[in-house]
Amino acid sequence: MKKNMITVLLAGGLAVSPTIVPLANNEVQALSTVEAKELSESTQEQIKNDLARFYNGIEGFPSYSSSHAGGVSAIGENAFAVAINPETVPIIGAARFGKGRVVAAGMSEYFDFTNTDSTKTAVASNILKWVTDKDKVLPVHLTYEDALKGKGKITMITNRDIPVSHDLPIVLQHVDNFLSIQLNPLKHQVVYVNNFHQPLSDEEVQVLIKYVKQGGAVIFGEKGWVMEGYPKEWMANENSKPNLSDYGIQKFLNEVGLSLTNITATTKTATLPPLSYEKAQNYYVPALIDKAKAIENGSLDVSTLDIGPEGATSTKKKEIIAQIVSGTIAGLIEGHPLQQKVLSDLSQLTVTWPFIKSDFPYSSALLAYQVNEASLDPNGEKSPYADHFPGPVPQDAPLINNKEIQVDFDYEDLSHLRMGYPPGNWISTGLYAPAGGIITIDVPEGTEDLYVQVGSHTDVLTGKPTWSRMPVVALQQKLEPGTNQIKSPYGGLVYLIPKKAKANTQTSIHISGGVASPTFVKGQTSNEEWHNSIKNNPAPWGELVGEHVIFTLPKEALLTIKDPVALMEQWDSITSSYNTFVGISSDLPVPHKSPDRQHRYVADVQISAGYMHAGYPIMIPIDPAASHVVDPELALVRGWGFWHEMGHEYQQNPWKWGDITEVSVNIYTLFIQEKFTDVKRLLQKSADGKSHYDRALEFIANPSPSKKFTDLDGMDQLVFFKQLQLAYGWDFYTELHKAYRELDSSTLPTTDQQKKDMLLFMTSKIADQNLVSFYQKWGWSLTEEGIQKVNALNLPEPEVAVETLREYE
Repeated sequence: MKKNMITVLLAGGLAVSPTIVPLANNEVQALSTVEAKELSESTQEQIKNDLARFYNGIEGFPSYSSSHAGGVSAIGENAFAVAINPETVPIIGAARFGKGRVVAAGMSEYFDFTNTDSTKTAVASNILKWVTDKDKVLPVHLTYEDALKGKGKITMITNRDIPVSHDLPIVLQHVDNFLSIQLNPLKHQVVYVNNFHQPLSDEEVQVLIKYVKQGGAVIFGEKGWVMEGYPKEWMANENSKPNLSDYGIQKFLNEVGLSLTNITATTKTATLPPLSYEKAQNYYVPALIDKAKAIENGSLDVSTLDIGPEGATSTKKKEIIAQIVSGTIAGLIEGHPLQQKVLSDLSQLTVTWPFIKSDFPYSSALLAYQVNEASLDPNGEKSPYADHFPGPVPQDAPLINNKEIQVDFDYEDLSHLRMGYPPGNWISTGLYAPAGGIITIDVPEGTEDLYVQVGSHTDVLTGKPTWSRMPVVALQQKLEPGTNQIKSPYGGLVYLIPKKAKANTQTSIHISGGVASPTFVKGQTSNEEWHNSIKNNPAPWGELVGEHVIFTLPKEALLTIKDPVALMEQWDSITSSYNTFVGISSDLPVPHKSPDRQHRYVADVQISAGYMHAGYPIMIPIDPAASHVVDPELALVRGWGFWHEMGHEYQQNPWKWGDITEVSVNIYTLFIQEKFTDVKRLLQKSADGKSHYDRALEFIANPSPSKKFTDLDGMDQLVFFKQLQLAYGWDFYTELHKAYRELDSSTLPTTDQQKKDMLLFMTSKIADQNLVSFYQKWGWSLTEEGIQKVNALNLPEPEVAVETLREYE
């Protein structure tokens, strides 16, 4: 988060719907004349031709259910949207800058150079043709169009590990960073930048800007919402909740006229319709800001605006405008002209709560910007929304001073587990920081890499169309040796987070200014202590701390617990069963050593994706999930969602890919359900009277060679994995997890196809039987090389046809 705090005039009190004081007409006109210039006829014609080139030979840009694209906005004079999801926001943008060109996409799939998928190859080809072209071509300059005609090969410089087909006229040159090479547009036709998996320094940004000005071409593809919400270790060590403006690539893109946004732009497999010039101009952000303000003050009828899907309602159009504007403003780098304009408008903003962004497309962007500026600055003020969420602290609540918290820096690196989301290392303090109250933290000299976090609700909701709370309420800051003072505008539970492991290093931290939270610790807190005093501690949020799992819940839910000892015994038993299932234990050596810290679930009034979602922490809705946590019976009856998300934590990355992620995760769910209940989920029947087994077996019996495993519904696909368990027992999956952990890292698959082939190989080895026929009858896409590798094991065929197995009622 940025350090400075901006306070905005906000109307007090809660209301059923928001009211906003619109900005005056003359202000809209003033902005229009400054930032939304009318394009010349030649420029209009140029962009029309550009769009035609991007769509040459394709029906539209594809989107994939297995990879949710992020947003990309056009913000510069020579930038334009290339592709949009009509339901949400632009996902690809292009810009001319100096003599060069830039293309940015909301996911890397648009830069697929493997030549294995005709659609992806056509998309990547069109991008390369446009980005390597020049308005004034020199005889010595080689374009991708030239290369495809056999006139040579273009050179692509990249700091990303990507496969490139030998059939494509591309020479790939890998660099560790862009300072290690003298970039020359005539020699290096394209630079493919990676700034998600590794840093991109300010010096590299300047080198890239100079390169493009001189005629170079830069491409970038990544999901902005992932970069913010799921940063890689190099970024997380600096800021566990970064803004897009913290990335070097955003600094570069903002300079050339583009901007990544943190919006989830696509969720379905589809072909997005071609974008016309007229519609593309309605997605140009400076002009869209003008229109958003005009809509609010009544001078523009949104129904006349061509934005959104065909037949979109006025509400839908305003929702899309709000998403684009707020998502763009929230991610801009410090000092950008659009950001400066927002700062000048902030003082006029008056908002009541709750807030529906789509009703106020520009004002929602202003509010989003204010949210983005929140920090733990001790000179800040309490947010007027803090009492709404996370909730008020009684004014007479006694403050706790000088509470000692032990911080252990000697925590384990869990990468050996190869699991999707290993538990992090928040250290609960049992303290709650009142909103707007000073918290003092004394840190011993010599202590480094220690952070404080106020708030457990770390989901960022900026990209959501409506907000049930302020979109950012959990804030984090690095602690320095000596006395640190912080103040949270929202308040929240206080956590200490060591960011760098250090052997045999522990330290004592002293915290003052917080109030006690209702916290139950298994093995330390008795039922009597809980009911007699602890559950009545004044903080509005508290925690249930087990040996394997921690729940963060509102006090209202905690007060309903009758027997916290038995409750946490049950939840610990469920959670530890995952360790048993995947074959890890605290008694075993690496790579089979279990995590040395707990998983976390946090209840929230609104989460960023889905009904629940995985991560650290796993996020669940207060209503109704909090009531399920605290009731031992409901925890089992309504447990599927909890078990499913914990399954995502344990999914091993080497056999997880987009199409299978939401299917194979339910192996874990079925295991837990079978162990703790009598329910057999795959026997449940749908409206047609058929169970998942019925539909799966019909699919298997279909002899069509063109059938695909992914043609089936996800729960029907799950029968494939269950049949392996029916044939070989649950230990089959335990051994499979062990085997994947024992693989040398150099042999791990990287592409989806490699993962499929390796799963065939690994499952055949574990079963000690040749499973090629089983996979083929299920319509798996396997390579001949993968099949031959299994055949070379000389394993027998299964004695019983695995694909015929099923459960019965």
